[in-house]
Amino acid sequence: MRKLVPLLACLAWVAAGPAAAQRPTEGLVRGIAEDVLVRAALERGAFAACAALGPEPAEAVTHLRTFWVRDVADAATLLRGAGLSDAAVGALVSRFDLDKVTPRFAEPQALQAFCSVVGDWQTRYEQFRYIVPQHEMKRLLERR
Repeated sequence: MRKLVPLLACLAWVAAGPAAAQRPTEGLVRGIAEDVLVRAALERGAFAACAALGPEPAEAVTHLRTFWVRDVADAATLLRGAGLSDAAVGALVSRFDLDKVTPRFAEPQALQAFCSVVGDWQTRYEQFRYIVPQHEMKRLLERR
């Protein structure tokens, strides 16, 4: 039995070592969060801009805004769980307001041209083919 104790202690140490070593640094977590939030915000902002061309633009933008706020809140929870302080999370997510990232166009033709580049945003949204920040962050953090 006495011979098993050191062996078990070594096994516990070896098993715990990689988990501790794999915990991402605060800088890495911030970098991943920044990258994902920028891409997701720009994509959702484009969707919100193009919603103006749809049959019920106010309803579509309200829907997009509601789910963006929920996604950002879920991302903030994930970031806190990854070790970022409340202050760091607050400073990061406060920058990504959907109204701030939604492009504005003076001319309807410019909006139409922009939306032709964006493509069929409604189908992408309905088929869940867009960046969901909390899922993307989780995926990237788990790979580290």
